[in-house]
Amino acid sequence: MQRSQSLTRTPPGKQLRRGSAPGVASVADLRQNFRDRDAFRQTTALLDSFSIASPSSTVKYSRGGPPRLDISPTIGMRLTAKERKEMLRAQAIRLKESSQQDPAVVRSLDAQLLDLSPTKVPTPRVFAKAADNGEVKSAPLPKKFSAQALKTGSQAVEGQLPPTEEMRKASRQKTQKRTVTMHPSRADGRSVKLPPPSSTSIGALLPSVKECLNRFFVDVMSEEEQGRIRTVFMRFATDGEVVRDCLHELLVHLGFLTVTEEEADRVAKETTEFSTLDLQDFADFVERYMMVEREHIQEKMQVWQQQGAEANLAKGPAARITSFLDLLGVVCLSRDVKAIMEVAGLADHPCDTPEAMLRFLAALRSCEGFSQDDIADVLKAFEECEHERCFRPGSEGALIKAEELSNGLLDFGGLYAVEHIRKLMELIADGIEGDRPLGVGIYEFMVCARRLRTAVLNELHTQFKKLDDDEDCFITGEDLVELCKPLGFSLVEAEFDELLEATELATDSFIDLDSAYSFVTETQERNGFTKKEQEELTESFERFCDESGEMPSMKVAELLQWMGFETTLDDVRRMVQQVDFNGNGTMDIGEFLTLMRLQKELSLNNYRNAYDKHELGGLSRQSFQEQAVHKALIKGCNMHPQKAVLQQAMSDMAKSKEGSTDWQMSFEDFLRIAETCRKLIPLESRKMAFFKDEQFVDLQKAFQLQDTAGNCFISVGELLWMLGDSGLPVNTVDGRAKLYECLEQARSEALEAGVAQAEVGNPGSPRVRFMPIVHLIRIHVKAHEQQVFEKEEAVLKRVKFSSQEVTEFRALFEQYARESASESQSPTSSAANQKEADNSSNSGHKSKLQKQFAFARCFTHQLQTQSLSAVLRRLTREPRVVCSHVVTLLKELGVRVSGKPRAELLAQLSEVCDSDETMDFAGFLRIMQWAMDSNFGNINGVAERIASSVNKEVAAALNPLAHMSEAAATVRPRDARRISV
Repeated sequence: MQRSQSLTRTPPGKQLRRGSAPGVASVADLRQNFRDRDAFRQTTALLDSFSIASPSSTVKYSRGGPPRLDISPTIGMRLTAKERKEMLRAQAIRLKESSQQDPAVVRSLDAQLLDLSPTKVPTPRVFAKAADNGEVKSAPLPKKFSAQALKTGSQAVEGQLPPTEEMRKASRQKTQKRTVTMHPSRADGRSVKLPPPSSTSIGALLPSVKECLNRFFVDVMSEEEQGRIRTVFMRFATDGEVVRDCLHELLVHLGFLTVTEEEADRVAKETTEFSTLDLQDFADFVERYMMVEREHIQEKMQVWQQQGAEANLAKGPAARITSFLDLLGVVCLSRDVKAIMEVAGLADHPCDTPEAMLRFLAALRSCEGFSQDDIADVLKAFEECEHERCFRPGSEGALIKAEELSNGLLDFGGLYAVEHIRKLMELIADGIEGDRPLGVGIYEFMVCARRLRTAVLNELHTQFKKLDDDEDCFITGEDLVELCKPLGFSLVEAEFDELLEATELATDSFIDLDSAYSFVTETQERNGFTKKEQEELTESFERFCDESGEMPSMKVAELLQWMGFETTLDDVRRMVQQVDFNGNGTMDIGEFLTLMRLQKELSLNNYRNAYDKHELGGLSRQSFQEQAVHKALIKGCNMHPQKAVLQQAMSDMAKSKEGSTDWQMSFEDFLRIAETCRKLIPLESRKMAFFKDEQFVDLQKAFQLQDTAGNCFISVGELLWMLGDSGLPVNTVDGRAKLYECLEQARSEALEAGVAQAEVGNPGSPRVRFMPIVHLIRIHVKAHEQQVFEKEEAVLKRVKFSSQEVTEFRALFEQYARESASESQSPTSSAANQKEADNSSNSGHKSKLQKQFAFARCFTHQLQTQSLSAVLRRLTREPRVVCSHVVTLLKELGVRVSGKPRAELLAQLSEVCDSDETMDFAGFLRIMQWAMDSNFGNINGVAERIASSVNKEVAAALNPLAHMSEAAATVRPRDARRISV
């Protein structure tokens, strides 16, 4: 919060009220002073929320900031300092909890609460205090306190009461602060004059080079540095305190270069004996750690100077700086080093002196390690986020909403940085969640972007060092393939060649970290695909997406089916969740390409396993047998190519080998065959409307039942008769009109899928051929799947189960659904009916009437099982569970289902079951959620016992392996309110 310069004087043009203290405005005067409508409404709500609603309740006037609460001395009673603070704190708490104030006002109240909180009545919580040996002891807070102990804190029982302000102050003064003075000088004792440091900053709260340079030489922190410390503290604090374990993360947030958990914990113990730190403790801790950082930098500076003047002079300025950053453990690209040198005023300097190194470090912190182009990208990502509404911004400047931070970082870092973003969000989860989290300013956004970039560079640098065997800071071009594998890209030959050409590299080139970073960045931008593959995938996506460029989950399922992937709706939901980084429940083109990259990585892994398992590398030109390749594709890759498709794929591969003397089948050859089959198989599947072979045969039999003359077509009236008992509304005028529209759509889709015109017929023709009927059935199947999907989606939004738990529940539900289906199945099969018909026709002693009855029964059964309506019902049949099976399931889990609980369960089942006393999966989830929420039959206790027994069994299984690891293996119990199916 900005410190006001006008707290002790009357604002210009304002008359003091009689009896008012100087610098304090009355309520009436303050209301008249605010002319801005929004400010007046905000301030009126603030004043009306005061606990003492009288003209003597006042607000201090603060120029450039929101009002501060105050109690006028004319209130008519004597107040001690502590009582005055208590009244102010009570007012601030009630105001914050009851009113919807501007974020600037909320930040002001939070700051005042931090100032007033140390002497308040402690809240009932567990208080921990660190012992001398570093062990933390905790004890529950007593229910009653001594009034004298609450006032003075002198009679507080150690380990039982939260520390008061006096206790914290005494703890800070136990260990005297050290002062470290930096004396940068050359080895020869001479000093070099540098240009004056820059005093400009990028944005609000972001330091200039001059301010950052003061960290090395000035012991007193400036107001701007205190503002940065307060901002970081408020983001990590819980109830006005931060725990000791996370202090190193706060230091990294503040831009300290040499941070270790051990060193941060040591300095924290010097600062305070308590396990938590308030704002004053944390500021004292930062001051102490500044001295530690100076010591570390001076030590590394001496090592850098001892490396030899000749070695440093042999390098360029950027290389000398890079070598010094390596000693500090800082990874920075050469292009960024050169850009930061200009900010530091070292563009024309040899950078061979300690003064130059300190100047560079100051510039590095000033711009958060970014070049000017990167800063522009960060600012653009910040501006595109949704901003908080502030009528009077504070020292942080414009603020974006806390929930927008991850989206802004995603825009800046890209989709392949999402894991690093998630880890970063977990660190500050407490500060960005809640009913009203503090907004994020440009300083915090820039800090988070810096930490994101650092995580990405560190990951790349780690893989780079593994490939740099001779430690000369170079790898070869061939090593780039291995470099990309841990990053999620198994590049094949065609992809690798295009990427080398795009980055102007070669396989025999010597690659430094900058070139490796450029190659990886280009790979991520292309998602590892060739240009042709990208165009094909983009074309497929645009075929199914809506006008906004987004694709809902159901469309994703259709697209994957159209491309030849066999996926269920659960698979699609899981895929969408895996790549839905912005959390909008849909998929854009970037997320789709990322999903296709993940899918290709899985396919490449299956190809490699099939190639090795079936020993295809031993096949020569004479032994290129289709049978061996076909077997590998079926068993290893889950592909079922037709003979013509496989022959065409192998023929294309053979043509690519013409002129070559090496006819051994390589993995690239098998990969080419598999990818060709994957692209050709959907061409035939699209003609069949993606029905499986057995389903397609059933549709043919249903068509032949009506086309007895073999004309290869039926009339529209016959089609209506075939669908009469299918459940479709063909008996109404509107229903028939809808059916005619779907029939024309089916004809169009059949032609688009590659079906010949002769097999489709003419548009609007009364003669309906077989292939349009196939696509007509697919249209109705998709409509039914959409209804089921929307129903389950609505239930999934209401229940509290995780994705894994929903998958487990679905597996259990389908198991009981199969049992329900087997129980309801008729004992008489079609084969039995056919056998009965044959026996009837061949038995001469039976009467003619008996034979007619037997034939009628057989024909009726055929209509029930082989008609078009019967096939459509099978294709749209949902798995359903009998209600009695749900009762059985609960009993098997050990839940008490009898008496009154049984009546409650039956009442709930009646709400989700149909007339046939069965339920679908959505109803099953609703019942399970109700049981958990109401603790039906102590189901939560049963779940806790199950989880406990499972954990004991797992721990016992892991116990024999405990000696193989230095760290003990632990199993975390599941939530007691979740059942592990």
